[in-house]
Amino acid sequence: MKTTKKSLTNKLILGILLSSTVALTAMAVTKPKPHHSTQTKNIDVLFVQTASNAQLQPLNVQKRTFKLTMKSPNPYVSFFSERPERVTGIMPIQNYLNNWTDNGSNSFKKSPPNVALEALSNTTQSGDKHLHLMGTISNPQYDSQNKTLTYQFKLLSPIKPALKNQELAYTVLFIDSGLVHWGDGGYSHTH
Repeated sequence: MKTTKKSLTNKLILGILLSSTVALTAMAVTKPKPHHSTQTKNIDVLFVQTASNAQLQPLNVQKRTFKLTMKSPNPYVSFFSERPERVTGIMPIQNYLNNWTDNGSNSFKKSPPNVALEALSNTTQSGDKHLHLMGTISNPQYDSQNKTLTYQFKLLSPIKPALKNQELAYTVLFIDSGLVHWGDGGYSHTH
């Protein structure tokens, strides 16, 4: 019996030494990635912005333009990219708004982004309270003191007859598409 216990102990020690050697060899061969990189690249992302409440008011019915006021919007805007990067993150609302002040080819100022507006209407006359509108947004005005963010919202489709002043709840904007500067360390703001 003593030989069996000694043989088992030797095998166990040999196994531990062998696996430690393999692990150390793998670590020596694999180059560690740098913790922070100075290289960034622009990644095309979609933005998601939320507010508990909002208001949609007609400005010019013939031109299908409205004033969209988001009340107490989330101070951060989420973003995500498509394949192959599949980057996700959040950024302060002020950094997101810089998409309208940039002068690059993908500037929201030069080409207003498409947007899907999803909300529940508190003022709808029909039984359907769900509001789903496709449009563009422009001219953002952020008032941090009063906690409002106002856009000009232009519908891409004809106006529904019941679309007048709307008090909205659970408001979500899906905003297409902007650029973020992304590196190994994550989102970086270069403005």
